[in-house]
Amino acid sequence: MAHMPMAAEWFRFIFTAYSISSHMQRNPALETLVGTWRTTGQLVADPSRQLEGTDSYEWYEGSSLLLHRIAVTMGTEPVIGLEIISYDEELRHFSMHHFDAAGRLQVSAGSFHDNAWTFTSASERGIFTFSSNAQVLSGTWEKLSDNNKWEPWLAVRLEKQ
Repeated sequence: MAHMPMAAEWFRFIFTAYSISSHMQRNPALETLVGTWRTTGQLVADPSRQLEGTDSYEWYEGSSLLLHRIAVTMGTEPVIGLEIISYDEELRHFSMHHFDAAGRLQVSAGSFHDNAWTFTSASERGIFTFSSNAQVLSGTWEKLSDNNKWEPWLAVRLEKQ
């Protein structure tokens, strides 16, 4: 089995790999996300399991990297994470590296078209749409089932504060 690097090793790798981002222009599609958002939602299969908390987005120290901090609870369980978002000119999509409090890494690719964000990893997909004034972002997270079908998992709404 291959060695899976811990989160600290991935952070060093990502910040080294994207160190040239300081001279790259910030992608305007990401600018809409900058700020603090009140996050609410629920599990599709169990609406009694509520999601509540805060998501915040900020530019990393003059670079084209966007930091996304997640601090929510799902029911009574805290969900804490940090995501690093950048635009990959060569692949023409957004690259997202999400780290959770347990040190797990999830890598996703994202796109922004017609006011809608779509993020896809090996096992999860998010499809979100901005309101006309860009103050609300709502959508659904889906999980890939054992029979290789996307199934609704989590309904989410973010309101800009």
